[in-house]
Amino acid sequence: MKKFSKPKLGKRQRFRNFIKETFRARTKREYKEFFTRGMRGNESKEKLEHGWMYVRVFALSFVLFALIAFLIDFSENGIAVPTLYLLGGAFMNLTVAVFIYELNPERNLSFVLFILILMLGAIAADFITMFGYYFLYPENEWLSTLWTAVLEESAKAIPVIVVILIFKKRSPMLGFIIGAAIGAGFSITEDMGYIYAYSYGGVFRMVEISVERAWTAVCTHTLWTAVIGWAFCKFKCRPYDLRFLAVALSSIAMHFLWDIPIEVDLHVLPTILCVVAAIVFSAVVLKKERKPYRQTAVMGDVQLVIPVTEDRSRVTAKIAKRWSDSANFIAALTAVLVAITFILWCFAPVDYVDISQRFKSEEEFIEFVQGDKTFLAKWDKEFDYDTPFSEIDSYWKTNDLYAYAVVTVKEEDGNNYRYSFELYNNIETGESSGSVMSISVNDGEKWYNICRLKIPDAVTSEGIEYRYVTYINVNNFYYCYYNADSEEFVAVLDWYTDDTAEIVISSFAAGIFLIGVAAFIAFKIKSKKIRRKENVG
Repeated sequence: MKKFSKPKLGKRQRFRNFIKETFRARTKREYKEFFTRGMRGNESKEKLEHGWMYVRVFALSFVLFALIAFLIDFSENGIAVPTLYLLGGAFMNLTVAVFIYELNPERNLSFVLFILILMLGAIAADFITMFGYYFLYPENEWLSTLWTAVLEESAKAIPVIVVILIFKKRSPMLGFIIGAAIGAGFSITEDMGYIYAYSYGGVFRMVEISVERAWTAVCTHTLWTAVIGWAFCKFKCRPYDLRFLAVALSSIAMHFLWDIPIEVDLHVLPTILCVVAAIVFSAVVLKKERKPYRQTAVMGDVQLVIPVTEDRSRVTAKIAKRWSDSANFIAALTAVLVAITFILWCFAPVDYVDISQRFKSEEEFIEFVQGDKTFLAKWDKEFDYDTPFSEIDSYWKTNDLYAYAVVTVKEEDGNNYRYSFELYNNIETGESSGSVMSISVNDGEKWYNICRLKIPDAVTSEGIEYRYVTYINVNNFYYCYYNADSEEFVAVLDWYTDDTAEIVISSFAAGIFLIGVAAFIAFKIKSKKIRRKENVG
C-alpha cells in the first residue's frame, strides 16, 4: 500500500506553531506532567515538539533578579546582595539548561533529578577545579589559558561520566542532557564568582557583569560539557575511544579560543568561531538524536492528515481561550518589560549638582571661608619623642614600621592645636620620624579643621610647581576645590542629586505597567463576554 507522507509545514506556519505552543497557557495537568515525568510509574511516552517551561523559568528568574537589583539600589541596603549573585548567575544559565532538558523526547529523566545532577555535578566540578588550580597555576599567560581549558573541561567531564555510568539506560540524548546540566551548574557558580569579584562597583557593576555573563550561557560551558556527555554515550561509554577523545578535545579547544590571551580587537574572530562551532555542533547533535522521535499521525501503514469538524460551542470556547491566553501572555510580557526598566534604573546616571561660590583671587576666597579668624599652620612640625605618654591624646600602632599619634599643643598665638602625626620607624637605622597628617585649631569656642588646597604656582622646565593654600572652614560649607581650567577657587555651599533619569525611567515603567494591566483586564473581559454570550445563546 502506498504511503502518504505528512505534508510539511511552511517556515511561517512552523514559527507560528512554535510561538503558540511556547507561550500558550498551560493546564494543571501539563504542569504536573512536567514535574513528575521520568519518575517511576509516570514515564510518559508522548513525543515533544516544543518546550515551554524554559520561558517561564527565564521570565520568573529575570524578573526576580531585576526586582532584587532595584530594591538594593533604591534602599541602599546590601542584605540581599548574595541573592543577587545567585539570580545573576542563574537566570540565563538555568533557562538554557531547562530548554535542553525539554528537548528530551524520551522523558526518562525527572526534573528533580535533573536539578540534583546540576547542583551536585557543579559542586564536584568546582572541587576538582580548585584543587587543580591549587597544585598548578602556570605564570605564563598562554600556558595558564591552556591549563584553564584542560582543567575545567576535565573537571566537568569527570562528574558527567560518573553520573552516566550510574544510569542503566545510556542513550546519547540522555548523555547530552546530563552534560548540559553539569555544565550549566558550573557556569552558574562561575558567574556568581565573577559577580562577587567585581561587586566593588556597587549594584551597577554587579548588574553589568550579570548581563555580560548571561549571553555567554548559550554558547559556553553548558554546550561544551553537553557534547562531551553525548559523545561518551554515543561511543559506548569508552573514555579511551578516539572519537570521544576528539569531541572532548574540541570542547577544550573552544574553551581555549574563548579565553585566548590576545588583544581585544583581535579577540572577536575566535569568539565568533567558538559561538558558531558550539551552537552548530549542538544543533546537529540534537536534530540527529531527536529525529526518530518526531511526531507523525500514523493510521495503519498510511500517514494521513485528518480534518476535524468542530461544533460552534467548541469553536467559541477556543476563541475565548485565545483571548484569555493572550491576556496571560501580556501579563508576563509586562512583568519582563518592567523588570528591564528596573535594570535600566540601576544603570541610570546620577548627576550631582552643587550650589557654590567662586572666587578669582586667593584673598577673596580666604575672607569668605575664614572670616576674620587667624591661626597658625605648622605642617612641618615634628613629633617630639620625649613627650610624656600622659600628654598624648591617642596612640596606636599598625605594625613594626608605622604608628599614629594625636597631640594637643598650645601655640604662641594662645590657641590649642591638635596635631595628628604619622610616625615611621626605620628598622635598619633605628631612626624614627613623624609627619603631620592633619591639624585642627580651637579658638576657645569650637574646633575647626585646618584645610589646604594644592594649586599650580609656576611652570618650569622640569614641569609644574605647586603650592598650598591653607584655610579654616568657619562658614561650614561642604568642601572646596581649585578649578585649574577657570583658575577659580570654588566653595561648595550645598549639593543635590539630579534625579531626571530616574524619574523618566520610573514614568516609563509606570506607563508600561498601566498599559499592561489595562490590556490584561480588557482581554480577560473579552474572553468572559464571549463565553457568556455563548451560554446565553
